[in-house]
Amino acid sequence: MALQNDFLPFATGPGANVLSQSAYAALSAVSTGYQAGVASSNQLNKTWRQSSIMAAVIAQLINNNAGQPAVDDGTTATLLANLTTAISVIARQNPVLADTGTANAYVVANPAALTAYPTVSGLTIDVSIANTNTGASTLNVDGLGTKPIIGLGLQPLQGGELPQKGVACLMYVVASTVNGGNGAWIVMECTGGAQQVAPAAQSQHALQLGQLGSLPNNQNVSTGGKVNGTNNPNLLINGSAEFGSAGWSFTTLSATSDTSGGIGSYFTNLSTVSGGALYETSANIQVTAGVALTLSLDVGAPGASSGTFSAYIQPYNSGGTPLASLPAINAAAGSAVARLASQGTTPANTAYVRVVLFLNGINAAAYGVIAKRIKVELGTTPTLYSQEASLAGTAQYRQAAGNILAIRRFTSNGTYTPTAGTVAVRVQVVGGGGGGGGSNTTGSGQQSVGAGGAGGSYAESYLTSGFSGAALTIGAGGSAGAVGGNGGNGGTTSFGALLSASGGGGGQTIGATGSPFILAGGVTGTMPTTGNLINGQGTPGGVGFAPAPSSSTSFLSGAGGASLFGGGASPLGSSNSAGNAGASYGSGGSGGCTGASSTGQIGGAGAAGVIIVTEYGNIQ
Repeated sequence: MALQNDFLPFATGPGANVLSQSAYAALSAVSTGYQAGVASSNQLNKTWRQSSIMAAVIAQLINNNAGQPAVDDGTTATLLANLTTAISVIARQNPVLADTGTANAYVVANPAALTAYPTVSGLTIDVSIANTNTGASTLNVDGLGTKPIIGLGLQPLQGGELPQKGVACLMYVVASTVNGGNGAWIVMECTGGAQQVAPAAQSQHALQLGQLGSLPNNQNVSTGGKVNGTNNPNLLINGSAEFGSAGWSFTTLSATSDTSGGIGSYFTNLSTVSGGALYETSANIQVTAGVALTLSLDVGAPGASSGTFSAYIQPYNSGGTPLASLPAINAAAGSAVARLASQGTTPANTAYVRVVLFLNGINAAAYGVIAKRIKVELGTTPTLYSQEASLAGTAQYRQAAGNILAIRRFTSNGTYTPTAGTVAVRVQVVGGGGGGGGSNTTGSGQQSVGAGGAGGSYAESYLTSGFSGAALTIGAGGSAGAVGGNGGNGGTTSFGALLSASGGGGGQTIGATGSPFILAGGVTGTMPTTGNLINGQGTPGGVGFAPAPSSSTSFLSGAGGASLFGGGASPLGSSNSAGNAGASYGSGGSGGCTGASSTGQIGGAGAAGVIIVTEYGNIQ
């Protein structure tokens, strides 16, 4: 049924009594108005037709885009509100442009072609990629010439960032630090594509692959050596401060990193050490008696004037009593960092082991002792340290315990009752995602956005007892930030007292402003400590930003942070939009965004957490 449109065009029928356009344009009354006397009817009809046609067109725009009637009741408030809604809907309709170029040389055409590239940053386009890029790439829009496509790290693409059939969101940036100020397209995101990031300089920053791991004397690991060399699984989680101090009971040493990228992350003393016997221990590693183990690490005491810095494997029985330790690795005071290894076999009654870092009589200035790339592996021969080896170690879930009976997913609170015959379980928990921040109502020349909520933390354990009857608590997703309000924090998910993971922080909001800004995203939840296989934090919420001052379209809200189970909600920009809710378990919601002279928008809610239990039975 057609929507009501009371605004009808006047004098539009065949043979209507109206002045021709050329005669009307030459009429002096167009500029002076009709004067006292007798006006010709065809002149008046022409004037009335022009105004009535525009009124009818605007009313039809309200019908088509706001889905509301256009009623002539003598008032303007409802018409104005519906017209604002229609314009907002149109502004959000960013078409996906089809790529007609080749791999690495992309070409698109807008429905209404640009006449020149912008001179300021902020224009965004969506492009359906026809061919996967294999390296540095360019984009030619509307035949205006090629411009380089770069990543968020402001570096040329390397390959795989723009996959075939992916949809890429590209922002045009004009800055002296990018392409000499001549403009470039930045890949904000692309479905299915790898994402470039700037080099990590702080503990919560995403790492570039090239920053993972390093060799002594600042030598880089060769690709050929990593791929072709022996690379046994690492039984120790967090052997080189990749996850801060997670899993270590530090009192003297701390996790830190070299922001220049030459050393990477490592363990060291951040303040002066003055003698004594100081022990630092890792998390438990489940190992039985009679198992051959190799310990290897980069270790040294270059800033120590006396004492010995040692590392060794310490076995314990099931009651927690220390047994005979395996052979130690010793670094004398003043020794340079070197990669060393030792081997041994766990004694009778061993239930688990820990790695011990022992400062024996060490006197050292800050950063005087260093340990990194610590690896515990089965066998008597040390192999490469790498992130792949560390992840492979966490994947060994003692499969000999039995065959899988069931994999169960819990999304609501309750009590866990195992399937009959269950003798062991692998439990995975993720906290709720943080809600995205809302945006504020703006005035002329202002904009406002909300940051994204962080993803929930993750923990995982393999349990052989105590799991039956565990209380199941699912962390709720953080609430969507109200207009001008921060998003809510995600809730904690727990499996009884055995395993828990906190929720992600809610995204912030920024007041209406006409200045460029960057708004930090929601912070991650606390690092879990209860997982005996994996403990990890979710991804922080995405930043919201506006690169150009006083622009009604150059802004982007923060994306929701990812959890282990998937990415967060997509960001929004260039229009007035409420944030998107997180979809993957434990993922964050994105922020709302508001352009100039517009009503504030709410953020997107975070997604609730989940518990997944894999049940194992005896081998048949």
